[in-house]
Amino acid sequence: MNKESLVKLRRQLDAAIDSGTPEAVAALSQGLAGALQQLHGAAPLTSAPEEPLGLALQTLEDAWLKGQVPAAALPGCPEYQARLGRLVDEVLAVQDFANSLAKGDLSPALRSKGAMAGGLKSLQASLRHLTWQTQMIAKGDFSHQVDFMGEFAESFNTMTRNLAAARGDLQRRGEELARANASLKTEIAEREGAEKRIQSLNALLKQKVADLETANQDMEAFSYSVSHDLRAPLRAIGGYARILREDHGDSFDAEGLRLLTVISDNARLMGKLIEDILAFARSGRQEIKKTDIDMTALAQNVFAELKGWESKPGVRFTVKDLPSAYGDRTLIQQVLVNLLTNALKFTGPKADAAIVLEGFREGDENVYAVRDNGVGFDMQQVDKLFNVFQRLHLQSEFEGTGVGLAIVHKIILRHGGRVWAEGRVNEGATVYFSLPLA
Repeated sequence: MNKESLVKLRRQLDAAIDSGTPEAVAALSQGLAGALQQLHGAAPLTSAPEEPLGLALQTLEDAWLKGQVPAAALPGCPEYQARLGRLVDEVLAVQDFANSLAKGDLSPALRSKGAMAGGLKSLQASLRHLTWQTQMIAKGDFSHQVDFMGEFAESFNTMTRNLAAARGDLQRRGEELARANASLKTEIAEREGAEKRIQSLNALLKQKVADLETANQDMEAFSYSVSHDLRAPLRAIGGYARILREDHGDSFDAEGLRLLTVISDNARLMGKLIEDILAFARSGRQEIKKTDIDMTALAQNVFAELKGWESKPGVRFTVKDLPSAYGDRTLIQQVLVNLLTNALKFTGPKADAAIVLEGFREGDENVYAVRDNGVGFDMQQVDKLFNVFQRLHLQSEFEGTGVGLAIVHKIILRHGGRVWAEGRVNEGATVYFSLPLA
């Protein structure tokens, strides 16, 4: 091995120590292998531990590949030992630094030189900057961008933009949710207030209904009691007036006989009024037993009975096909009796009196109408028509107590129906009532 080869080998060693690049280390290895081949001829490299160059190469390989510190003194002259020692220290320092970075420790300082050390330092600085940016992003600052590390930077920046967009969307949704929650709280408060008011009104209504039911019961009981108790005196008055007329009529002059007639007529009217009051009271207390009712047959039977005691002949009575009803037969019969009696009474002055009973289905109810061509009434007084003791005609014109239509109204209301009327003076009237289908 000549001097030129040794100089070349020294240059390769210096290059490997100064730069630390893989190319320099590979060149050094090739140079060492060539030098060994020159020393041993063409035989393969079988460096023995006692050979200085082989020991140097083994020391470098142990440091580079295994990270081992030399166990013994390095071979060669003192200068070479120092240079080889510095190279081994550099290799071990770079390895420790790289291991620290791999474990996430960015604090160590690397004082070594060379391309590899420079690259690791640059990587450490980038990782430190990236760590700081990540901390700022974690605090909500999405303005940071990465301008190094190639595709990683692009992916990182894309992630940052997506996080910023997600935060903006989350903020908008949070604001919308806050507004919705506020609106919902307001609505809940309003509903709770409305429910409390409704509960208060329901309680008040229940109390009013209870008071009204009690008042109605008291009124009906009073009416029944008074009416029942007045019957006996009225019968006595009527009986005594009749006895005076029959047994002592000769003792009275014309005025006296007229007064006896007035007493008898008023006693009879009072008796009829009492009967109507009792009927009105019974219509509110009687239990309703609903069945299917053939309204056409019922109307014809009622009119046939009324014609038996009504004195006016020649009334044209027409019953059209009526839809069947569902109600209490006895009470509905009373309704027809009262309505047809009124129609007969108020068509009395008419020479061509006509009464028509018709019906039809409307929605979830059947509607029935009793129509006549009698004296009619003024529609401005229609509100009085179904009230107790309310009369639209004088007693001298038409007899009655003003209770009949009130009874009709009460019975139909108890069935869940409606009652109303239409009329024109001297042209007739129509009274309607409806009954639910079921």
